[in-house]
Amino acid sequence: MTKYRQTLLDEETHQLIGRGKRILQKKFGHPFSVAETIKHYMRGSLMLDELPKPVREYVNEFVARIAVDEKVLGVVLFGSYSRGDHTKFSDIDIFIVYNGEKADAYRMIFSHDQELKKNKNEMSNSGYYSDIEPFIVPYYDLDVFKPIYLGILRDGIMLFERKSVISEFFRWVMGVENKRSIIDSSEVINWTL
Repeated sequence: MTKYRQTLLDEETHQLIGRGKRILQKKFGHPFSVAETIKHYMRGSLMLDELPKPVREYVNEFVARIAVDEKVLGVVLFGSYSRGDHTKFSDIDIFIVYNGEKADAYRMIFSHDQELKKNKNEMSNSGYYSDIEPFIVPYYDLDVFKPIYLGILRDGIMLFERKSVISEFFRWVMGVENKRSIIDSSEVINWTL
């Protein structure tokens, strides 16, 4: 791999990147290079900017409404919309950490989803037939590992966070070591927690 010469940056940009590196190291517990820092901060912004406007507005309005509830501790967009490989029929996968029972969270989400009919109509008028597909994890269950967490870590874009819950969750998932091996022509995944 070719190592690139350091690019001259103005002082403000240099300080911002340094600040970002320190924040990421504190959040995730390991140092980040300049390139990793830029990728980390830019990927989410770029993917959100690339969402079709009616979908982006629907997601933003949904998150703004549920974030009012103090029991909502974090919201992450994941799946095809966060990766950029969605279709007009893809679900909008949303990971939600809720400080309460799942049934209460679903009731709260359903009530807000009903209030967003106008946004849904704008989406369908633009040719997007997507629904929010919530993946709710009660805060008290957050430390029970699920393989989907690796995909959320890899592709997820944090949309809302309260009390650093999502940052701590990402740090914990990063510590999970996954090993894949082939046994009798079948892939086996061994998780080391």
